[in-house]
Amino acid sequence: MDPLLFVFILCCFPWLSMTLGSLLVRCWVPGARFTSSVQHFAAGIVIAAVGLELLPPITSKDATSVWDYVAIATGFSIAVAILLIFDHFTKVAEKEKEDCTSANVNNETTTLVGQDSVARGRLPWGMILPVAIDACIDGLLIGISYVAGTSAGVVMTFAVSMEMCFLGITASIALQKREISRRKSILFCVSIPCFIPIFGIIGVEVLSRLSGAPFLGVIAFGMAALLYLVADELLVEAHESMESHSWFVTVQFFVGFLLAVMLQKATG
Repeated sequence: MDPLLFVFILCCFPWLSMTLGSLLVRCWVPGARFTSSVQHFAAGIVIAAVGLELLPPITSKDATSVWDYVAIATGFSIAVAILLIFDHFTKVAEKEKEDCTSANVNNETTTLVGQDSVARGRLPWGMILPVAIDACIDGLLIGISYVAGTSAGVVMTFAVSMEMCFLGITASIALQKREISRRKSILFCVSIPCFIPIFGIIGVEVLSRLSGAPFLGVIAFGMAALLYLVADELLVEAHESMESHSWFVTVQFFVGFLLAVMLQKATG
């Protein structure tokens, strides 16, 4: 079978997994505890993915040249800068809207209601952007893994499919909380997973030919994006409703992490 066609078929599994996970949430309203549990579980899987898939090539004994260090620091820093700048401007826009709302009300009660509704109808770009970057990096990793060996590509596809399913559920929950229209939600559910097969093919055609510093820079960029997703989005959202927080919810983070580690050990 043609390598590009095979990689495209592999990438369709996490594509469908994330799409179905996103659409599933549109059929029912999850409770606060379930939402927080899924976000903790997804955070555990993502952290494990960073440690198991992205850190090894960066910490390899072969990556010791000055340019390797420069590429890693540059890729990591660029990702952090982009995400922080994007998050800053998103919050500034929401703050301006909040100020306008507060200025047009005549009593304290109305003001509080207006402030509480600021985020409604606004896309949570602070989460969507890292998820999109994650989809791109996952597609690249599937393509590169396939070049390294067919079995490695299949194993990576299985792991990515699980990760993207839970990320799709988490992202869709965030859209529901902000009362995003059904049209925008469906567009998100369909468009974001499309990056997986696109970048999977790119991974085979282009990035699989890279080595050394350029490759490490791309990996470092993806690692920073995933860490930002966990630290500033998944866990922050999960702790917004403190009444839903319990030991069971916290344990889901470790369950997700352990499950990813055991799957990697069983298949590795």
